[in-house]
Amino acid sequence: SGDGGGGGGDDDGSSSASYVPYAERDEWRDVTPVKQDDGPMPVCPIAYAPEYVDVMDYFRAVLMARELSQRAYELTDDVIAHNPANYTAWHFRRACVRALGVAATDELAFTERLAKHNPKNYQLWHHRRAFQETLRDFERELAFTAAAIEHDAKNYHAWAHRQWALVEA
Repeated sequence: SGDGGGGGGDDDGSSSASYVPYAERDEWRDVTPVKQDDGPMPVCPIAYAPEYVDVMDYFRAVLMARELSQRAYELTDDVIAHNPANYTAWHFRRACVRALGVAATDELAFTERLAKHNPKNYQLWHHRRAFQETLRDFERELAFTAAAIEHDAKNYHAWAHRQWALVEA
């Protein structure tokens, strides 16, 4: 959905030689990026990768503007590719999905792709559940959790999600 020359390329947060900074993208020219504020004298500033800084500066801008648009939705692809544990990005993505009417099945497919690289990501499982509470396709959840458990029998998140799906079914 949101590759557009940005983000993780392989859905795992890795850099891409074809990365185009958001400031150079026509659809983002009207947005003023919001820099991270670590205060006047950070004790131990973190040396973030330039692509991550770019993605997050634009994410903070749309978040502050409460912009629930297609481009903001696609931006969450890049944010999550760079940091799959960013709870705010997942929450904002759900708000965009609801505002735009994105199909719940598209979001399930999104989490299925990401789970290949990060199957123990709490935010990913929470995101699936949020859409399955409405969609209620528990056969899909049982198949998805069975595959995750077959891959790693110690995946607590898959077991917990499976238990939830069985109770709800």
